[in-house]
Amino acid sequence: MIAVKAQFKKSDKTGGGRISESALGELIRKLCGPAITNEVIQSLLQSFDGGVGPRGSIPYDAFIEWLFESLKNSGGGATAPAQGLADSGYQAEKAPGGQSEQIVPSRINDKFNGIVRLFCSHQQTEEALRVRGLWLEGLQIESVKSSIPPFNVRLNIAWPPDWKPVDYNVATFGVKLPRVIMDFFETEEMQRISKVERSQIPIPPYALDSFVQKKMVKVLELVAECRKPEAGMDAESLKSATKLENFAKGFTGIDAKKISGPKEFEDFVHKHVAPGWEDQLHFDHVLAMFGFTKAASDKIRGMTIKVQEKDQEIDVTLEHHALRWLTKAFRGYGPVGCLTDMVNLVYAVLKMEQPKEASEEAVMDAVNRLQDKMKRNDLTDLWIPTHLVHDAETDDALTWLLLQRLHELQKTRLEVLIQMPPEEAQDELAQWLKNHGTKIQVFRDKDSSNGKAVSNTWSRYLEKKA
Repeated sequence: MIAVKAQFKKSDKTGGGRISESALGELIRKLCGPAITNEVIQSLLQSFDGGVGPRGSIPYDAFIEWLFESLKNSGGGATAPAQGLADSGYQAEKAPGGQSEQIVPSRINDKFNGIVRLFCSHQQTEEALRVRGLWLEGLQIESVKSSIPPFNVRLNIAWPPDWKPVDYNVATFGVKLPRVIMDFFETEEMQRISKVERSQIPIPPYALDSFVQKKMVKVLELVAECRKPEAGMDAESLKSATKLENFAKGFTGIDAKKISGPKEFEDFVHKHVAPGWEDQLHFDHVLAMFGFTKAASDKIRGMTIKVQEKDQEIDVTLEHHALRWLTKAFRGYGPVGCLTDMVNLVYAVLKMEQPKEASEEAVMDAVNRLQDKMKRNDLTDLWIPTHLVHDAETDDALTWLLLQRLHELQKTRLEVLIQMPPEEAQDELAQWLKNHGTKIQVFRDKDSSNGKAVSNTWSRYLEKKA
């Protein structure tokens, strides 16, 4: 008790024995970690003084004495939340940067009959294995499913021997799938959950790929090669080359700051090629959209151009030099970040098997199927995780948001453990997440190496705070 009083006294700027309600809440979160939610703090304050707030200031010595005394009593109103404060132990190893991590063993909701259904979309590391074990200690693991793109399993860390996880690495590609997924998260319900104050979960914005814009010079070089007399192109092919040139210049000229959304980008594309282009992006077909015959297209793909590479000039095919960037231009406007973890969760929730063959249409059907069931509040035959471990990238945020909505529909609460990189640059975000208004915990991992992706996903909230 003395040590806790000393911590509170540091925030007493006037020496009057009182601190503000907001400062008291921040200190409780700092001392006890992410297990202490805003709801628990408000419950503690209400039990202490019988009021519902907001309060001006609170006599912290009296509050701390009451809090510790309540732990001795079995019938006190604050016993349960105060026990949560006392139990917020399991002091983990010293984290990088001198921080201490506190991992609180999960206490499963009675609605789940004491069982855990776990979904993992984090990087499999030794630290994640250790912390996850502390988090789930003493619980009955009914089932485990995981998202295992190569980055997540690069260290070859084995699962616990008694687990038999179902692993997913569903191929996500194409132009249509990102739109279907974004439509899913643009519904009123998802937007509402995403924007709740103090518990925001980001939905990725659309953005133009400026890097691909710069590569359009290579497409213009292809056009120049087609116009050389030695290329032997007929009049129709030269007209097609002009159409291709207009597209490349038009794409380069799009203002990333002014484009309003996917509809505007689609309108731009339709000025240059016919509808249905989403299915024509293979090297075999992409030039045909501009009017090139198959014979002309095959010829262009095999033509070579001299390029400077390091200290020598080499010959490369126009297919390699330019067509790969042309196809990327059609995909050049879309949601920021990858979508793999979210798609893998969809398959897990629907109890679908890992597809044997890659199919954009099949993945879209799965997403639409889940969305339809959620619209009808039909949760039968769904596998809904009780616990989620993720590493805070864009697709992890969407995974979290989707599960928040599923738990809202079934009137339960999801428990979340977030893996974060160790760099000091992530300290502010880690603290922001620890104060998140949902039931989460955060741990720092020396082998977590996705700092840039994490920052890109969450930086908007820190900017607002600043």
